[in-house]
Amino acid sequence: MAEASDVFLRAVEITKSYGALHALDRVSLDIARGEFLTLLGPSGSGKTTFLMCLAGFVEATAGRLEEAGVDITQRPAEARRYGMVFQGYALFPHMSVAENVAFPLRVAGMARGARGARVAEMLETVGLAPLGNRRPHQLSGGQQQRVALARALISHPPVLLLDEPLSALDKNLREQMQEEIKSLHRKIGSTFVFVTHDQTEALSMSSRVAIFNHGRVQQIGTPEEVYEHPANRFVAEFLGRINLIPLDQAVVANCRLTGRFEGQELTAPAPKGPLNTPVIAVRPEYMRLSAGPPHQGENGLRARVRARVYGGAQSVLQLTTDSGVEISLDVPSRGEAPSMACGETVWVTWPRDSGFALSGES
Repeated sequence: MAEASDVFLRAVEITKSYGALHALDRVSLDIARGEFLTLLGPSGSGKTTFLMCLAGFVEATAGRLEEAGVDITQRPAEARRYGMVFQGYALFPHMSVAENVAFPLRVAGMARGARGARVAEMLETVGLAPLGNRRPHQLSGGQQQRVALARALISHPPVLLLDEPLSALDKNLREQMQEEIKSLHRKIGSTFVFVTHDQTEALSMSSRVAIFNHGRVQQIGTPEEVYEHPANRFVAEFLGRINLIPLDQAVVANCRLTGRFEGQELTAPAPKGPLNTPVIAVRPEYMRLSAGPPHQGENGLRARVRARVYGGAQSVLQLTTDSGVEISLDVPSRGEAPSMACGETVWVTWPRDSGFALSGES
Protein backbone atom coordinates (compact mmCIF):
# COMPACT_ATOMS: atom_id res chain seq x y z
CA MET A 1 0.00 0.00 0.00
CA ALA A 2 1.33 3.42 -0.92
CA GLU A 3 1.92 6.03 1.77
CA ALA A 4 -1.07 8.36 2.15
CA SER A 5 0.95 11.33 0.88
CA ASP A 6 1.89 9.40 -2.30
CA VAL A 7 -1.64 8.25 -3.23
CA PHE A 8 -2.84 9.94 -6.43
CA LEU A 9 -5.85 7.79 -7.34
CA ARG A 10 -7.96 5.96 -4.78
CA ALA A 11 -10.78 3.54 -5.49
CA VAL A 12 -13.10 2.88 -2.56
CA GLU A 13 -15.55 -0.04 -2.76
CA ILE A 14 -16.08 0.39 -6.52
CA THR A 15 -18.93 -1.83 -7.74
CA LYS A 16 -20.28 -2.18 -11.26
CA SER A 17 -23.39 -4.31 -11.77
CA TYR A 18 -25.24 -5.32 -14.90
CA GLY A 19 -28.43 -6.72 -13.45
CA ALA A 20 -27.43 -9.68 -11.30
CA LEU A 21 -23.88 -9.72 -12.71
CA HIS A 22 -21.20 -7.96 -10.65
CA ALA A 23 -18.47 -7.01 -13.11
CA LEU A 24 -16.75 -5.27 -10.19
CA ASP A 25 -17.43 -6.25 -6.60
CA ARG A 26 -16.30 -3.68 -4.00
CA VAL A 27 -12.86 -3.00 -5.47
CA SER A 28 -10.64 -0.83 -3.27
CA LEU A 29 -7.06 0.07 -4.13
CA ASP A 30 -4.64 2.98 -4.04
CA ILE A 31 -2.50 4.06 -7.00
CA ALA A 32 0.62 6.04 -6.18
CA ARG A 33 1.67 9.11 -8.10
CA GLY A 34 4.07 8.14 -10.88
CA GLU A 35 3.82 4.37 -10.43
CA PHE A 36 3.35 1.72 -13.13
CA LEU A 37 0.40 -0.37 -11.97
CA THR A 38 -0.74 -3.35 -14.02
CA LEU A 39 -4.24 -4.80 -13.74
CA LEU A 40 -3.85 -8.52 -14.46
CA GLY A 41 -6.42 -11.27 -14.74
CA PRO A 42 -8.23 -13.68 -17.07
CA SER A 43 -10.93 -12.58 -19.50
CA GLY A 44 -14.03 -11.42 -17.65
CA SER A 45 -12.17 -10.78 -14.39
CA GLY A 46 -13.12 -7.09 -14.22
CA LYS A 47 -9.76 -5.48 -15.01
CA THR A 48 -10.90 -3.61 -18.14
CA THR A 49 -14.18 -2.55 -16.50
CA PHE A 50 -12.15 -1.05 -13.67
CA LEU A 51 -9.91 0.78 -16.15
CA MET A 52 -12.99 2.19 -17.88
CA CYS A 53 -14.29 3.40 -14.50
CA LEU A 54 -10.98 5.18 -13.92
CA ALA A 55 -11.24 6.75 -17.37
CA GLY A 56 -14.83 7.90 -16.77
CA PHE A 57 -16.20 5.89 -19.70
CA VAL A 58 -18.14 3.55 -17.37
CA GLU A 59 -20.14 4.83 -14.41
CA ALA A 60 -19.78 2.77 -11.25
CA THR A 61 -22.95 1.43 -9.65
CA ALA A 62 -21.54 2.17 -6.20
CA GLY A 63 -18.32 3.32 -4.58
CA ARG A 64 -16.07 6.35 -4.86
CA LEU A 65 -13.06 7.45 -6.94
CA GLU A 66 -10.65 10.09 -5.68
CA GLU A 67 -7.84 12.00 -7.37
CA ALA A 68 -5.39 13.66 -4.96
CA GLY A 69 -8.06 13.47 -2.26
CA VAL A 70 -10.83 15.03 -4.40
CA ASP A 71 -13.93 12.99 -5.23
CA ILE A 72 -14.07 12.57 -9.04
CA THR A 73 -16.72 9.85 -9.16
CA GLN A 74 -19.11 12.06 -11.13
CA ARG A 75 -16.45 13.94 -13.09
CA PRO A 76 -16.91 13.24 -16.85
CA ALA A 77 -14.15 11.59 -18.86
CA GLU A 78 -13.21 14.76 -20.78
CA ALA A 79 -12.74 16.67 -17.52
CA ARG A 80 -10.39 14.02 -16.09
CA ARG A 81 -7.94 14.64 -18.95
CA TYR A 82 -6.38 11.18 -18.72
CA GLY A 83 -4.51 9.74 -21.69
CA MET A 84 -5.93 6.52 -23.17
CA VAL A 85 -4.34 3.90 -25.42
CA PHE A 86 -6.68 1.24 -26.78
CA GLN A 87 -5.94 -2.27 -28.02
CA GLY A 88 -6.85 -1.27 -31.60
CA TYR A 89 -4.80 1.99 -31.64
CA ALA A 90 -7.85 3.98 -32.98
CA LEU A 91 -5.74 6.12 -35.33
CA PHE A 92 -7.39 8.33 -37.94
CA PRO A 93 -6.53 6.71 -41.31
CA HIS A 94 -6.94 9.93 -43.34
CA MET A 95 -4.49 11.87 -41.15
CA SER A 96 -0.70 11.80 -41.15
CA VAL A 97 1.26 10.64 -38.14
CA ALA A 98 1.89 14.24 -37.09
CA GLU A 99 -1.78 15.16 -37.53
CA ASN A 100 -2.88 12.16 -35.44
CA VAL A 101 -0.52 13.14 -32.65
CA ALA A 102 -1.56 16.82 -32.85
CA PHE A 103 -5.30 16.07 -32.78
CA PRO A 104 -5.85 16.50 -28.99
CA LEU A 105 -3.99 19.83 -29.07
CA ARG A 106 -6.06 21.04 -32.02
CA VAL A 107 -9.28 20.13 -30.20
CA ALA A 108 -7.99 22.05 -27.17
CA GLY A 109 -7.44 25.13 -29.35
CA MET A 110 -3.66 25.34 -29.16
CA ALA A 111 -2.07 27.62 -31.78
CA ARG A 112 -0.59 25.94 -34.86
CA GLY A 113 3.00 26.99 -34.12
CA ALA A 114 2.92 25.74 -30.55
CA ARG A 115 1.26 22.52 -31.72
CA GLY A 116 4.01 21.88 -34.24
CA ALA A 117 6.77 22.28 -31.66
CA ARG A 118 5.02 19.98 -29.18
CA VAL A 119 4.36 17.32 -31.84
CA ALA A 120 7.98 17.37 -33.02
CA GLU A 121 9.14 16.89 -29.44
CA MET A 122 6.78 14.00 -28.84
CA LEU A 123 7.64 12.24 -32.11
CA GLU A 124 11.29 12.48 -31.12
CA THR A 125 10.46 10.98 -27.73
CA VAL A 126 8.79 7.91 -29.28
CA GLY A 127 11.37 7.52 -32.07
CA LEU A 128 9.12 8.53 -34.98
CA ALA A 129 10.59 11.91 -35.91
CA PRO A 130 11.31 10.94 -39.58
CA LEU A 131 7.80 9.50 -40.11
CA GLY A 132 5.57 12.47 -39.33
CA ASN A 133 4.21 12.75 -42.88
CA ARG A 134 3.26 9.09 -43.28
CA ARG A 135 -0.26 7.70 -42.95
CA PRO A 136 -1.06 4.92 -40.42
CA HIS A 137 -1.39 2.25 -43.14
CA GLN A 138 2.25 2.91 -44.13
CA LEU A 139 3.50 1.97 -40.64
CA SER A 140 4.23 -1.33 -38.93
CA GLY A 141 2.15 -2.45 -35.97
CA GLY A 142 4.81 -1.30 -33.53
CA GLN A 143 5.06 2.11 -35.19
CA GLN A 144 1.27 2.52 -35.07
CA GLN A 145 1.38 1.70 -31.38
CA ARG A 146 4.00 4.41 -30.84
CA VAL A 147 1.75 6.92 -32.64
CA ALA A 148 -1.10 5.99 -30.30
CA LEU A 149 1.21 6.44 -27.30
CA ALA A 150 2.45 9.81 -28.59
CA ARG A 151 -1.12 11.04 -29.14
CA ALA A 152 -2.15 9.94 -25.64
CA LEU A 153 0.86 11.65 -24.03
CA ILE A 154 0.94 14.87 -26.10
CA SER A 155 -1.19 16.79 -23.57
CA HIS A 156 1.00 15.70 -20.63
CA PRO A 157 -1.82 13.82 -18.87
CA PRO A 158 -1.32 13.03 -15.18
CA VAL A 159 -2.48 9.44 -15.86
CA LEU A 160 -2.02 7.18 -18.89
CA LEU A 161 -4.49 4.29 -19.16
CA LEU A 162 -3.49 1.41 -21.46
CA ASP A 163 -6.02 -1.30 -22.36
CA GLU A 164 -4.10 -4.38 -23.59
CA PRO A 165 -2.17 -2.23 -26.10
CA LEU A 166 0.29 -4.97 -27.10
CA SER A 167 -2.02 -7.94 -27.61
CA ALA A 168 -2.07 -7.64 -31.42
CA LEU A 169 1.73 -7.68 -31.79
CA ASP A 170 3.94 -10.70 -32.43
CA LYS A 171 6.21 -11.97 -29.63
CA ASN A 172 9.43 -10.18 -30.62
CA LEU A 173 7.72 -6.86 -31.33
CA ARG A 174 5.68 -7.18 -28.16
CA GLU A 175 8.84 -7.58 -26.07
CA GLN A 176 10.42 -4.58 -27.82
CA MET A 177 7.36 -2.44 -27.12
CA GLN A 178 7.34 -3.53 -23.47
CA GLU A 179 10.82 -2.07 -23.09
CA GLU A 180 9.83 1.11 -24.94
CA ILE A 181 6.75 1.66 -22.76
CA LYS A 182 8.83 1.15 -19.61
CA SER A 183 11.39 3.61 -20.93
CA LEU A 184 8.62 6.15 -21.69
CA HIS A 185 7.29 5.75 -18.17
CA ARG A 186 10.70 6.48 -16.66
CA LYS A 187 11.21 9.47 -18.96
CA ILE A 188 7.77 11.09 -18.55
CA GLY A 189 6.97 10.26 -14.94
CA SER A 190 3.18 10.08 -15.32
CA THR A 191 1.09 7.46 -13.54
CA PHE A 192 0.59 4.46 -15.85
CA VAL A 193 -2.27 1.98 -15.37
CA PHE A 194 -1.86 -0.96 -17.75
CA VAL A 195 -4.31 -3.81 -18.43
CA THR A 196 -3.11 -7.22 -19.62
CA HIS A 197 -3.93 -10.93 -19.29
CA ASP A 198 -0.26 -11.83 -19.94
CA GLN A 199 1.50 -12.81 -16.71
CA THR A 200 5.05 -12.37 -18.03
CA GLU A 201 4.19 -8.91 -19.36
CA ALA A 202 2.76 -7.86 -16.01
CA LEU A 203 5.69 -9.16 -13.97
CA SER A 204 8.34 -7.62 -16.22
CA MET A 205 6.83 -4.15 -16.67
CA SER A 206 5.19 -3.13 -13.42
CA SER A 207 6.12 -1.51 -10.16
CA ARG A 208 3.02 -3.19 -8.72
CA VAL A 209 0.46 -5.72 -9.98
CA ALA A 210 -3.23 -5.95 -9.02
CA ILE A 211 -4.61 -9.40 -9.79
CA PHE A 212 -8.34 -9.58 -10.58
CA ASN A 213 -10.74 -12.52 -10.63
CA HIS A 214 -14.56 -12.55 -10.60
CA GLY A 215 -14.65 -8.77 -10.21
CA ARG A 216 -12.47 -8.68 -7.11
CA VAL A 217 -8.84 -7.86 -6.41
CA GLN A 218 -7.24 -11.10 -5.25
CA GLN A 219 -3.87 -9.56 -4.40
CA ILE A 220 -1.87 -6.40 -5.02
CA GLY A 221 1.89 -6.10 -4.58
CA THR A 222 5.22 -5.90 -6.32
CA PRO A 223 5.89 -8.52 -9.02
CA GLU A 224 8.17 -10.37 -6.59
CA GLU A 225 5.55 -10.35 -3.82
CA VAL A 226 2.69 -11.73 -5.89
CA TYR A 227 4.84 -14.40 -7.56
CA GLU A 228 6.87 -15.57 -4.56
CA HIS A 229 4.14 -15.09 -1.92
CA PRO A 230 0.73 -15.50 -3.57
CA ALA A 231 -2.23 -14.74 -1.35
CA ASN A 232 -4.29 -17.72 -2.47
CA ARG A 233 -4.40 -20.68 -4.82
CA PHE A 234 -5.87 -18.70 -7.72
CA VAL A 235 -2.96 -16.24 -7.70
CA ALA A 236 -0.41 -19.05 -7.36
CA GLU A 237 -1.81 -20.97 -10.33
CA PHE A 238 -2.49 -17.92 -12.50
CA LEU A 239 1.08 -16.62 -12.19
CA GLY A 240 2.83 -19.53 -13.89
CA ARG A 241 3.24 -23.22 -13.25
CA ILE A 242 3.00 -24.48 -9.69
CA ASN A 243 3.33 -27.90 -8.04
CA LEU A 244 0.72 -28.56 -5.34
CA ILE A 245 1.54 -31.37 -2.91
CA PRO A 246 -1.22 -32.56 -0.51
CA LEU A 247 -0.26 -33.55 3.03
CA ASP A 248 -1.43 -36.07 5.60
CA GLN A 249 -1.31 -35.16 9.30
CA ALA A 250 -0.79 -31.51 8.40
CA VAL A 251 0.02 -29.17 11.31
CA VAL A 252 0.71 -25.42 11.31
CA ALA A 253 2.93 -24.19 14.16
CA ASN A 254 5.33 -21.27 14.49
CA CYS A 255 4.52 -20.05 10.96
CA ARG A 256 5.40 -23.39 9.38
CA LEU A 257 3.28 -26.11 7.79
CA THR A 258 4.50 -29.67 8.38
CA GLY A 259 2.98 -32.93 7.23
CA ARG A 260 3.64 -36.20 5.43
CA PHE A 261 3.42 -37.14 1.77
CA GLU A 262 3.97 -40.75 0.68
CA GLY A 263 6.02 -41.43 3.82
CA GLN A 264 8.21 -38.30 3.57
CA GLU A 265 7.98 -35.41 6.02
CA LEU A 266 7.61 -32.10 4.15
CA THR A 267 7.58 -28.57 5.51
CA ALA A 268 7.20 -25.00 4.24
CA PRO A 269 6.69 -21.47 5.55
CA ALA A 270 3.02 -20.76 6.34
CA PRO A 271 1.14 -17.44 6.42
CA LYS A 272 -0.77 -16.24 9.44
CA GLY A 273 -4.43 -17.19 9.40
CA PRO A 274 -6.36 -20.40 8.77
CA LEU A 275 -5.55 -22.84 5.96
CA ASN A 276 -8.24 -25.15 4.61
CA THR A 277 -6.92 -28.57 3.53
CA PRO A 278 -3.35 -27.17 3.39
CA VAL A 279 -0.92 -28.07 0.63
CA ILE A 280 2.70 -27.25 -0.07
CA ALA A 281 3.17 -25.23 -3.26
CA VAL A 282 6.52 -25.16 -5.09
CA ARG A 283 7.48 -23.39 -8.30
CA PRO A 284 9.18 -25.78 -10.78
CA GLU A 285 12.36 -23.69 -10.92
CA TYR A 286 13.10 -24.41 -7.25
CA MET A 287 12.96 -28.19 -7.66
CA ARG A 288 15.86 -30.33 -8.84
CA LEU A 289 16.57 -33.97 -9.58
CA SER A 290 18.64 -35.77 -6.97
CA ALA A 291 20.52 -39.06 -6.90
CA GLY A 292 18.98 -39.98 -3.57
CA PRO A 293 16.81 -38.89 -0.64
CA PRO A 294 16.88 -35.23 0.49
CA HIS A 295 19.69 -33.86 2.63
CA GLN A 296 19.13 -32.00 5.88
CA GLY A 297 17.30 -28.74 5.23
CA GLU A 298 15.61 -30.11 2.10
CA ASN A 299 12.24 -31.58 1.19
CA GLY A 300 12.06 -34.55 -1.15
CA LEU A 301 9.76 -37.02 -2.84
CA ARG A 302 10.01 -39.88 -5.31
CA ALA A 303 8.33 -39.83 -8.71
CA ARG A 304 8.35 -41.53 -12.11
CA VAL A 305 9.27 -39.78 -15.35
CA ARG A 306 6.17 -39.42 -17.52
CA ALA A 307 7.28 -37.12 -20.36
CA ARG A 308 9.65 -34.34 -21.40
CA VAL A 309 8.51 -31.19 -23.20
CA TYR A 310 11.31 -29.54 -25.17
CA GLY A 311 11.40 -25.72 -24.92
CA GLY A 312 14.76 -24.65 -26.31
CA ALA A 313 17.42 -24.03 -23.67
CA GLN A 314 15.05 -25.30 -20.97
CA SER A 315 12.74 -28.33 -21.02
CA VAL A 316 9.89 -29.34 -18.74
CA LEU A 317 10.18 -32.75 -17.13
CA GLN A 318 6.75 -34.14 -16.23
CA LEU A 319 6.64 -36.61 -13.33
CA THR A 320 4.00 -38.58 -11.43
CA THR A 321 4.22 -39.79 -7.81
CA ASP A 322 2.96 -43.18 -6.58
CA SER A 323 -0.34 -41.63 -5.47
CA GLY A 324 -0.84 -39.94 -8.84
CA VAL A 325 0.20 -36.37 -7.97
CA GLU A 326 1.70 -34.68 -11.03
CA ILE A 327 4.95 -32.72 -10.69
CA SER A 328 6.82 -30.63 -13.27
CA LEU A 329 10.46 -29.53 -13.21
CA ASP A 330 12.44 -27.07 -15.30
CA VAL A 331 15.65 -28.75 -16.48
CA PRO A 332 18.39 -27.80 -18.97
CA SER A 333 17.68 -29.30 -22.39
CA ARG A 334 21.29 -30.45 -22.57
CA GLY A 335 22.34 -32.71 -19.76
CA GLU A 336 21.43 -35.87 -17.92
CA ALA A 337 17.72 -35.20 -17.27
CA PRO A 338 16.52 -35.24 -20.91
CA SER A 339 17.98 -38.72 -21.42
CA MET A 340 15.90 -40.30 -18.66
CA ALA A 341 13.50 -42.95 -19.89
CA CYS A 342 9.75 -42.80 -19.27
CA GLY A 343 8.87 -44.84 -16.20
CA GLU A 344 12.27 -44.27 -14.56
CA THR A 345 12.06 -43.45 -10.82
CA VAL A 346 13.87 -40.35 -9.55
CA TRP A 347 14.14 -38.23 -6.41
CA VAL A 348 12.96 -34.62 -6.53
CA THR A 349 14.28 -32.27 -3.84
CA TRP A 350 13.97 -28.57 -2.95
CA PRO A 351 14.98 -26.30 -0.04
CA ARG A 352 12.44 -26.24 2.78
CA ASP A 353 12.04 -22.46 2.55
CA SER A 354 11.54 -22.39 -1.23
CA GLY A 355 7.95 -23.61 -1.10
CA PHE A 356 4.96 -22.05 0.63
CA ALA A 357 1.76 -23.21 2.27
CA LEU A 358 -1.61 -22.66 0.62
CA SER A 359 -5.18 -23.71 1.19
CA GLY A 360 -5.85 -26.67 -1.08
CA GLU A 361 -9.37 -25.45 -1.82
CA SER A 362 -9.72 -22.89 -4.62
